[in-house]
Amino acid sequence: MFLDDFSTAVTRHALSPGAPIPMPPDSAVARYLGETVMLTDGAGRRAPLVVAGMRRTDDLIWVTLRAPTVRSMTGARLTMRVLFDRWDDQVNIVQCTIGARRQTMLFTKREGRTAKPI
Repeated sequence: MFLDDFSTAVTRHALSPGAPIPMPPDSAVARYLGETVMLTDGAGRRAPLVVAGMRRTDDLIWVTLRAPTVRSMTGARLTMRVLFDRWDDQVNIVQCTIGARRQTMLFTKREGRTAKPI
């Protein structure tokens, strides 16, 4: 994600023009992602996600989430609404890694709260 957009959404404060863009606090990131990302297991129960890492590359931020309580991804579904509240044309690309399998998923605001199978 672009750090300026993400930081503004996470902290709910507009950044001052020209000011350095800070990494948002871990607790604010966890709160925001808890509101905008949802993983459900095969039984339809919401699985808690934990922030396993964040890294900054220039003006981008990469966030890694893990679902430590999920034992099987069979029937699991993901909803991703990050930055949908800020941009009508927002598109989110999510890379899921499950064991040796890697899957790329695309989420658009137009799809809204549509959960996708993993």
